[in-house]
Amino acid sequence: MIYFGVQRVGFGVIFSGLTVLVLLKIFLTKPNKSKGRLQKLGALILILLAAVSFVSGDKKFLQLYPLVVNTSFFVLFTSSLFKSQNIVETFARIKEPLLPKRAVLYTRRVTMVWSAFFLINAMIVIYTIYFSTFEFWAFYNGFLSYIFIGSLFSLEFIVRTYVKKKWASQNV
Repeated sequence: MIYFGVQRVGFGVIFSGLTVLVLLKIFLTKPNKSKGRLQKLGALILILLAAVSFVSGDKKFLQLYPLVVNTSFFVLFTSSLFKSQNIVETFARIKEPLLPKRAVLYTRRVTMVWSAFFLINAMIVIYTIYFSTFEFWAFYNGFLSYIFIGSLFSLEFIVRTYVKKKWASQNV
């Protein structure tokens, strides 16, 4: 959206459109929920980066948003490894409150994989900002990175299904 918009209608229109969409998101998100607060914080960061980019005339500030997102997810996933329940375990316990010990170890490994993914993705974002074209930045961050996220999610789902079947057959 940003790539095509900047090419066709200019950065001012894109900035205005982004600001309106983000403000709608902020005001339509239900209050008093940690998820809502995080979404609002992300939205405010996007507005701030877009505003600085608009005022300075430098697209690089807006291009930093995927870096902020990936770095935030890296910190979130990695820091959860030092808590009693990592983030993947927390999600797993929503569906299966009584996870066996080996499943807890599995969720820990999955959390490590996602941490590594977000760190690597953040490094690629830095590369696309400073060492590639705006077109490649837009292609990677607006399309390809989502393919990678979906692929990792799908691969983990396949592995999890296989591992659960293997564990079930060992208990027979």
